[in-house]
Amino acid sequence: KNHKRDEMLDFLELYFLYKFGMQKMATQKLKDFLAALIYYKDRYRRFPAFLRQIGLLDKNVFNRSLSDMVIMILRRVFGETHDNLQAVGDRLSGAKGSGETLVPENLIPGCIIGTKADLKDSSTWEAPEFLAVATTDQIRALISRSKTELERCLHDEKDVHHLFLRIDDLVDFFLEALINWTSNVHLRLEDIFVEYACANDDHMEFDEFVRISESRLLQGQVMSTEHLMEKWRQLTKLVGESDDVDEGGDGLIYQPEAFALGCTRIGLWPVPDGEGTSKYCRCGYEFVDGVKECCKCGRQRPGQCWKRPIHS
Repeated sequence: KNHKRDEMLDFLELYFLYKFGMQKMATQKLKDFLAALIYYKDRYRRFPAFLRQIGLLDKNVFNRSLSDMVIMILRRVFGETHDNLQAVGDRLSGAKGSGETLVPENLIPGCIIGTKADLKDSSTWEAPEFLAVATTDQIRALISRSKTELERCLHDEKDVHHLFLRIDDLVDFFLEALINWTSNVHLRLEDIFVEYACANDDHMEFDEFVRISESRLLQGQVMSTEHLMEKWRQLTKLVGESDDVDEGGDGLIYQPEAFALGCTRIGLWPVPDGEGTSKYCRCGYEFVDGVKECCKCGRQRPGQCWKRPIHS
């Protein structure tokens, strides 16, 4: 309970190793399993959602918060039965004869912000995955939208009529929202990279990373230089373009997309602003509305254009 869960991909590797014993066989079986998921993804509804959680769909926004959010919903839906994996499996497969898993309508807010949370008081919320990428007003609006956009079904329980939602509808709805907000965060991280890296010959070094982290990424946290160095090592190991990182913090990142993906993978998020619009082109020109491509490099992004250089 008090230990941090493994990422879904790490869990899958450990699970297949435990199941098959030998590393070579486990690796091959895992490859076969993933290949089958991809091959049949259009045939089974739950496959695309799972592929997104392990980074084989929507790769550009992959991070562990996607699978953590889905697990969080399932734990809150099943409550005290979440430690009984067989019971959870039976309910997810509709083993009681319903053919589908239904969730009472009144559980929706609790699934997202915590079963004991007050929707009006965000200080009571337990929704780290959503709060990292969205404002509290956006999350409230999303919960409100779910009440009108998700299909309800009438279900009798102990001779009482209740409105229920299908759990697959619920998971897909909130997973799509999280992916969209994460995509917006990536655009903002790309902006941050361009804003700082353009002053350093179009790449980022450790010193720039420290300044960015302290002013734009830590969301109120305080990190020591040693901790920031460790974060930088993780970042350059994932997306850097140097062979190693020495004691002086050497290591370079050249691509804004790589920087954005790496930051979210290691848990560095900018403060949510509720917008997510891109401010700078990767070539260093600031956008103005009305034209669909950068006037300098031709990079396209609908409705935006970059004209004014942010550095000489």
